[in-house]
Amino acid sequence: MLNFSRKSSGVAFFQHIATKSVQRTIVHCSIAIPVLVLVTLACYRLHFNVATAGLLYVIVIIILSRTGDFAASIIASIVAAICLAHLAPPAYSFRVSDPLDDVAIAVFLITAFVVAQLVSDLRRQREEALLSVNRKLIDAEERERCPDCERTARRHLSTPCITRMRHRMPQYRGSPQRQNRRLEAFGTTIQ
Repeated sequence: MLNFSRKSSGVAFFQHIATKSVQRTIVHCSIAIPVLVLVTLACYRLHFNVATAGLLYVIVIIILSRTGDFAASIIASIVAAICLAHLAPPAYSFRVSDPLDDVAIAVFLITAFVVAQLVSDLRRQREEALLSVNRKLIDAEERERCPDCERTARRHLSTPCITRMRHRMPQYRGSPQRQNRRLEAFGTTIQ
């Protein structure tokens, strides 16, 4: 288990998180790289061209992006581009003789980076949405447990401090009816 001292608890906690993140990236890369090598071997045996192999690599990158993290996806994309360069004629070398194959490899790499970024953003948005829903559920449970808390919150929302804040900050401007519509999502209104 985690045992942090009081002085360095924040630093140790962040080091622990960083270590877990690096370990997770290493595990995902150690799974993705052999899969990419197996796809490369299958492409050699089946005599696939660069475009077909690139699409197979993109599928591997998408699956890794979906299950892994952004860093592992980028590393796997670079390894896949290297495998694709090795697959391009002349075979069994990293020299690419056809300029169109160079373009195909560059387009593959750019596409893999974009897919990895989009999936990473999607995962982050999903986590933020889940956290928001959890916060709203906790707030609703607290309001249910303590009806006096809601009256206290209404009283605090109509204090002079909040009124001054409405005039200074654009998101708090507007009529009380407009503000009530915004606050109804949280189950609170201004009197």
